Amino acid sequence: MATARLIYGGPIYTMAGSPHACAEAMLICNGKVAATGSRSDLEAAAPGCCEKIDLGGRAVYPGMHDSHIHLVGWSLARRRVDLLRTRTIDEALTILAKVAAATPPGEWITGGRWDMSLWNVFPNCRQLDSVCRANPVFLSSKDGHSGWANSLAMDAAGVTRETDAPPGGSIMRDVDGNITGVFQDRAQSLIRRHIPSPSSEAVADAVKAGMGHLQSLGLTTVHSVDGARALRAAEDLQQQGVLGIRIAACPSVEALPQVSDVGLKQGFGNDHVSLGPVKMFKDGALGSRTAHMLEPYENPPVTLGLEVMTNEQLAEAVSLAIETGFGVAVHAIGDRACRDVLDVLERFAAESRRLGLRHRMEHAQVLTEVDVPRFAQLGVVASVQPSHAVADRYMADKDWGRRARWAYPFESLRRSGAVLAFGSDGPVDNPDPVYGIHCAVNRNAPGESDALSWYPQERMEVLDAVWAYTAGASYSIGKEAILGDLSPGKLADFVVLSRDIARIPKQEITSAKVLATAVGGEFVYGPEW
Repeated sequence: MATARLIYGGPIYTMAGSPHACAEAMLICNGKVAATGSRSDLEAAAPGCCEKIDLGGRAVYPGMHDSHIHLVGWSLARRRVDLLRTRTIDEALTILAKVAAATPPGEWITGGRWDMSLWNVFPNCRQLDSVCRANPVFLSSKDGHSGWANSLAMDAAGVTRETDAPPGGSIMRDVDGNITGVFQDRAQSLIRRHIPSPSSEAVADAVKAGMGHLQSLGLTTVHSVDGARALRAAEDLQQQGVLGIRIAACPSVEALPQVSDVGLKQGFGNDHVSLGPVKMFKDGALGSRTAHMLEPYENPPVTLGLEVMTNEQLAEAVSLAIETGFGVAVHAIGDRACRDVLDVLERFAAESRRLGLRHRMEHAQVLTEVDVPRFAQLGVVASVQPSHAVADRYMADKDWGRRARWAYPFESLRRSGAVLAFGSDGPVDNPDPVYGIHCAVNRNAPGESDALSWYPQERMEVLDAVWAYTAGASYSIGKEAILGDLSPGKLADFVVLSRDIARIPKQEITSAKVLATAVGGEFVYGPEW
């Protein structure tokens, strides 16, 4: 393990104070950036035992964050049924029939990531029953806001025609009032609480396996919204000495009373494992048509979506979080939900500033033009996912119509002065930050022409997008003093890319490959050159 490294031979984007800050060389000592500047100056200052690394023209950027990932859910999903690429229910049933044939009777089948926007219709329990006759099945939708159950799963949960949905949830029914097997938002708990939980050892093992993949993508920090499960897995891996990524675990609002009782605050922990803001939900999601809207959906034009928490419930939760020493990370997707969250956070803006607490809105998928500048005015971080803009564009046009102009308005938010923190919402979408940068910059899929750029006025510059994956992300969890850029004194987390994405045609961003990832100055992936 080297105690000192001198890196040179390619552009080093330090992003110290500006997305454009760049240096010729970087000296790393004892896991931190000791200095940046010219190669000659740093060679003169380097200790005699310093390891020298020539980039050969390759580019260094600060280590990337995923500001919103379900780390445990994503890690476990890699080992479960995956229906993401199915374009019809019949395709999904073909996969599930094979899985059921290889699964012992009575064992639960879980996973999912089915996409109703591709199927164009919600599935039902009878379809599942036709191929999964001996196993209870519960499959989450791609957005995580709907779950598809078969009859055995509903029997195991004691769900019948007379079962009512809990507040903040919905049970889909047919024209005769029969339950179809689709449970939305908080109604999913009716089934989920009966699914056997994986052991803490199994969770830690899945996270360990997933961590290697995240490192290969250039990720050095993740903000996990899995709450206690992610925290427990991170602590297990740290005790084993194999935790090669930094984890900010965001406790759920349901756990806040217990967290308050033991006196924990945001930031508690160490440089590798710490507590992030408290996660809570204001509404559902676009894919399940449960995002809470100011006006009805275009399709179907009879729904306004679903309010998971009322404004007063949200205000009570925010008040308790602030009293406990936490900022909040509030899921809000529809324009009504986003406005309501801003209204509630405005009540606490002065107190939050006085206490140095920062709040985030997770997703902020569709806003109104008048609400865009309120993020900067209130100091609310926009924790958003650029890949969603590409994945959801046609669904947003169909369901929101003209309102989609203010969907995923990344550049407007940035220009207004808001801090952006980029992530993926994995397993909902791909956690690859290079792909996310492509989406923020091009607003189309790789290989598509500029003509297919969706609302191109919201395209960002490359370095602004990288800033949201690095400096903006670290700011959103209060870690900007130690992470987010490569200025002297900060932890030496960085990524080496095969091509300098700031200097190549923007359509070629995804051609850049991660060659090496370093956490605290030590390579956890690569180097491969």
